Amino acid sequence: MADEEKVVEVTAVEVVHEDAPALAEPPRVFSVTELETQVAVAKRYPRDVVKALLELQVLACETAEIASKMYYSLKRDNKAIEGASIRFAETLAYCWQNLRVYGRVIEVGESELVAEGYAWDVQRNAAIAKQVRRRLLTKDGRRYSVDMIVVTGNAAISLAIRNAVLSVVPTSLWTPAYEAALQTALGKGKTLEQIRDQWIAWWTEDQGRTVMELWAYLGVSGPRELKAAELRHLLGLKTAIDEGLTSVDFELARGPGGQERADELTRALREHAAAKEATP
Repeated sequence: MADEEKVVEVTAVEVVHEDAPALAEPPRVFSVTELETQVAVAKRYPRDVVKALLELQVLACETAEIASKMYYSLKRDNKAIEGASIRFAETLAYCWQNLRVYGRVIEVGESELVAEGYAWDVQRNAAIAKQVRRRLLTKDGRRYSVDMIVVTGNAAISLAIRNAVLSVVPTSLWTPAYEAALQTALGKGKTLEQIRDQWIAWWTEDQGRTVMELWAYLGVSGPRELKAAELRHLLGLKTAIDEGLTSVDFELARGPGGQERADELTRALREHAAAKEATP
């Protein structure tokens, strides 16, 4: 096979030893002939946008459990960072058709790695590449093991691909399906009290934490203050935990007030109970 016909695709993590040379230029993922063939096929069988978006909404909202995986939310500097998840981007790529995606790690350094995700809308001839950086150091400054670097790299690849797919397909097109999935996940047809109980049970039973920690993390004083914004954040937090982006321990340490707020609420409740008992 001629050199221009060779195809190289990297979708796993390449661990580079300290004495290894720098990574080469990004490999060519598609040969010239394959590029021309894919464009020709896309022009011959163009996507039906309406059908694609309808299929996206059907798949994203098939069940409440599936819908809950379409959204993530994290708290950073007392602000909620939220958006469409890796699973949503995968579903979008499947429904959109005539879309080529790939991801790989392009750099592994001493303290961080860089992953790149690439999405190419063959029909529109629009391509976007996104990069994601991830630290490779523990809290005490030690470098991750080789296995942990591989895990971190694969997670970074997934994030980079998500960012590329969500960028190459216009936001205005996939937002309705995303919002519909969010409503389905929050429990259409359920009362607010039922939804509150559902998420309190997830926090205390599935995550093994206390309600005091939940109130502290969300910055509320009790269940009646759990409104749409707080419930939406818990939904996104669950997805972020499921996708390995964070953990409850990590979020409690970074959340507003953290453990100090939980301890403060606990002391206040104990003082209130003691005062009540002392009242004749």
